Amino acid sequence: MARLARLATAQDYTVVDIRNVSQSLIRQMEWLEQEIQASANRVVQLEDNGDDEAEGPAQAAAPQVNNDELRADVQKKLTPLWQGSLKLTLSDSNQQLVYAIERVRVAQLHRRDIIGAKVSISYWS
Repeated sequence: MARLARLATAQDYTVVDIRNVSQSLIRQMEWLEQEIQASANRVVQLEDNGDDEAEGPAQAAAPQVNNDELRADVQKKLTPLWQGSLKLTLSDSNQQLVYAIERVRVAQLHRRDIIGAKVSISYWS
């Protein structure tokens, strides 16, 4: 059911779904890809606000955020038209936040505009 498009490296993916933040990341990525393919008129390139590669596991995991508040915040930002920052969040099997990144602020963005965006995920052991 999940379609995650692999790119040149094991850490690069194409966004395919962001339907419901309570769903798995893969299912969210599938939906987002379908939305972008349906519109196919433009894609907005999003830039990182910080230097994520310079962060180690301790720095990346330091801020503790309430998962319910985070989900509500992300859900609000993923309505068809919204103002604010796009956020990518990853949770472990216990629904604890393990990674979050805030993207560039935009005045107005439609979900279809980010379908097909390339996402690079770093893994720490």
